[in-house]
Amino acid sequence: MEKAKKLLYERKIRTYSLDCITRNKKYWHKNLVEMLIIFPNKGIGLEVKQKKNEWKSFYRIKDVKSSDGRRGLVKAVLYKNTTPVTGRYESIRGIFKRGIWDCRIPQPINVSVNHNSFQIDKLQQLIQEKELFLKERQQKLKQIIENQNNQNQNRDPHNLEEQK
Repeated sequence: MEKAKKLLYERKIRTYSLDCITRNKKYWHKNLVEMLIIFPNKGIGLEVKQKKNEWKSFYRIKDVKSSDGRRGLVKAVLYKNTTPVTGRYESIRGIFKRGIWDCRIPQPINVSVNHNSFQIDKLQQLIQEKELFLKERQQKLKQIIENQNNQNQNRDPHNLEEQK
């Protein structure tokens, strides 16, 4: 009987792998509008390029207008070697082609090291102050607990009988 149950279970219930569950069967490749809409704020600020190109030439998304989630208009600024080519918005061509787009979160540009080190020093100082505060608080709590234990021992009826 157990053997029959096991065989029936193996035939009727299929085990799914993570790949089977996460695979998108309807649209394997997405066009640019479909890809950008799933991001917060419709992907504004993301860097986008065609997969055949390198990251030396990319678009930084500035505006996405979508009518139904598949079709729309995407305006961006063209960058080459992290500098804008014209500085004005332009429509990206070929946004409806599927599977040729790649995107990434933009890298911070012109980060001053001195400003960050100042913030790190300030944070380290705040951490040290917090550690001192916690140590003092822990010592005070220990003292309070010891005082309460001493008072409880003095009030304990067994101790009173022993002292008499």
